[in-house]
Formats: sequence, structure tokens, C-alpha cells
Amino acid sequence: MLCTHLHVDHVGWNTMLVDRRWVPTFPSARYLMGRIEFDHRKNDRDPVRVAIFDDSIRPIACAGLMDLVDPGHDVCDELSLISTPGHSPGHICLYSPDLKVLFSGDHILNEITPNISWHPGSDALGDYLESLERVGRLEIEHIYPAHGAPFSGHREWIRETAAHHARRCDEIIAAVAGGANTAHEIVGRLWTRPLDPIHHHFAVFEVLAHLEYMQRQGRIRD
Repeated sequence: MLCTHLHVDHVGWNTMLVDRRWVPTFPSARYLMGRIEFDHRKNDRDPVRVAIFDDSIRPIACAGLMDLVDPGHDVCDELSLISTPGHSPGHICLYSPDLKVLFSGDHILNEITPNISWHPGSDALGDYLESLERVGRLEIEHIYPAHGAPFSGHREWIRETAAHHARRCDEIIAAVAGGANTAHEIVGRLWTRPLDPIHHHFAVFEVLAHLEYMQRQGRIRD
């Protein structure tokens, strides 16, 4: 069982699967998780993410059922791990060069773009765009995402997504030039429809990720 990244919609039932269903049937099975993602969340100070880690990951690790893996690790004869940070700091995908199949987690999703949120001290958007370039060099015929139906055409999807983020950067610069002084105000300029609290939260952190990216590029200053 592989955890592509530690977001609540991907790990919420981990302990139930391990304790009640999976281990009794496959006693030699292990729970695989990327070392970078594990270390990042283990040292996290956000109370919500700490609670998720403590409830869903720490019991598995303490039970000795977890194997921490690094990019390039072969899960089986056909599948190896690909490092794809961006959506989360240690996001990983599964790739089969022989089958030309990618299990993309939340890195590539059909019909929508994944949320790229700001993380202190890191360039989440820059990491994500580099990860897209890395996946774009792979030969892939079928993508199996964590949300939505399987699809094909990863290179066109990557081109469109990179263009989307480039446009978003331009829109943010225009909003700042127009007098928006905070991420909250920028969200109000970019999203004309009302956002519920959770989607407003996502939008603010996505704006912050774009601001971090552009600051590192020298396009904006504090």
C-alpha cells in the first residue's frame, strides 16, 4: 500500500485498512511512504496536520508496518517511484516504463489543476513546475489519477497547466499594481465568485505560492 502524499483525503482510513482488512489477508504486506513527505510532516507544527499525522501515520510507523522509500525505489518489477514535489513537499508517483503507465496521485488530475499551496521556506510552485517538466519527459500512454477518471495526453495537459500558472502570475502582478496589498485582497480580484471558507483558504495559499515563486524569480519584491 503506497501513500503518494500526506493529505487527509488520502490517509484518513489508513489505520482501518491496516488493522482490520489488509494485514490479516496479507501478513507480509507493508505501508510505503516517501521519506521526504514523512520527515516533513513529522516535523510539522500546524495543529491540524499534526493531528492527521498522529491519527493516520504514527500508529502504522509504531507498529513496524511502514517502509520509508526514496525516489527510484522499485515497488515491484514493473513500478518505480518518481519524485514529484509541488502539491505537497514529498509527493511521489508510480511509473511503469514498460507499460507506459503513471499512477499520478494528485500531481496530474483530469480536467482540473491540483492546488499548489505555499509552505514556509520552500518554492512550492517552482517545485511543481519542475516536477511537471520531469514527468513530461516520460513516455506515458495512460494516467491513473487519485481523483477522477483515467486519461491520456499528459504532455498537452502539462503545457496547458504551465500556461495556466503563467497567466495566474500575470494576474497577480496586475492585481498588485491595481492596489491589492494582501493575499486576501488579491483573491478578491482573481476570483469574482463568492468562495466558501475552505476554498478561500486554498485560494489564499495558492496566491502565496505564486508570490513566493515570483519573488524568487525577481519579478516582485517585499
